[in-house]
Amino acid sequence: MSDDILNTESVQKAFEANDFETKLTQAMQRVDAPEGFAARIMDRVAKPAEAVAVPPAPTTGKVIAFRSRVQRYAALGLAAMLALGVFGLEEIHQRHEREAATQQFETATRITDQALAHTRQQLAKAGVQLDSIE
Repeated sequence: MSDDILNTESVQKAFEANDFETKLTQAMQRVDAPEGFAARIMDRVAKPAEAVAVPPAPTTGKVIAFRSRVQRYAALGLAAMLALGVFGLEEIHQRHEREAATQQFETATRITDQALAHTRQQLAKAGVQLDSIE
């Protein structure tokens, strides 16, 4: 029974694919241009182009001419967000540099303290009293 269903479905899919290919072939057939089409195109090309009036650029002295108040406010908001972002990133960068410098100073202080402690131990073994030097 399942073989009959598979065969029926496969036949139906094959028929649909064949139907699709037939429709595609018909849609892709060559169609000749209408009578006189080439002559009309050549006539249009031979005529000089008509002058198209181009509106003059705004002479307000501004670098960017905005067409509406909304565009101005949007551009102003975008510029403010960019400025705050740059200043915020600069502040974060400076904070990281301060933290790195603090960590380096603490590491250097710890190393120096260990070196001094080691030196005091060696001097004590040698019998040198540090209290008498001061």
